[in-house]
Amino acid sequence: MPSNHESERLLQEEKRKNLLCGGLAGEIQQVAQGIMLARETVELQTRGALPESSARFIEPALADMDVCVRYLNYIAENLTDLTSQVQGRLTPRL
Repeated sequence: MPSNHESERLLQEEKRKNLLCGGLAGEIQQVAQGIMLARETVELQTRGALPESSARFIEPALADMDVCVRYLNYIAENLTDLTSQVQGRLTPRL
């Protein structure tokens, strides 16, 4: 059985991990939002403004940005879930 000092140390360590995970999740979500804003700007600025020979390169790049944002959001959700699980608040998602 861990001593009171050891229990307190473990509790503080767990709090730091939760804070880090929550902070990282928030930062990742901000990056994802920035990418989506840039993606929307590119789409709006180039729609109908480029010759078809150039425009065909834009769609795959926009699709790649969508995939990257989904992946970043997935990582952020997992970090949030990890924090919630440790704190006993995890709600299953269907």
